[in-house]
Amino acid sequence: MQLEFPIYSGGQVSSRVREALNRKQQAQDEMLGTLRSVIRETSKVFRNTITAMNRIKALSVAVESTEAALKSIRAGYKAGTRTNADLLRAQRELYKARLDYAASKYEYAANYFQLKNITGNLSKDDVQIINAWFDK
Repeated sequence: MQLEFPIYSGGQVSSRVREALNRKQQAQDEMLGTLRSVIRETSKVFRNTITAMNRIKALSVAVESTEAALKSIRAGYKAGTRTNADLLRAQRELYKARLDYAASKYEYAANYFQLKNITGNLSKDDVQIINAWFDK
């Protein structure tokens, strides 16, 4: 009976071990990079969602304020103390405030869906919630 085994095969085994260790390190680096990217993107979308919520609150107050201003300018116009230009300016400001309010609601909805998608929690119910919100 004869037993043969190579004691040293020209560095082939150690080369394969080094290659496997390098591939493992590369995979770990890629995973860490992906993890950091997901965390960064999630944080960004979360901050944008909070900002959009605060902007909606502020613009809601702005719409109410411009509506009250338009009402008082109309009363002044009927009394003869305001001009037609004042009335048109107030109406323009009201429409601009309403447009900004609607745009901020859209921005919030987009960020909300993106945040839910990133976290893996997006469902049909979310779409129904946003639809009901826009119907108000």
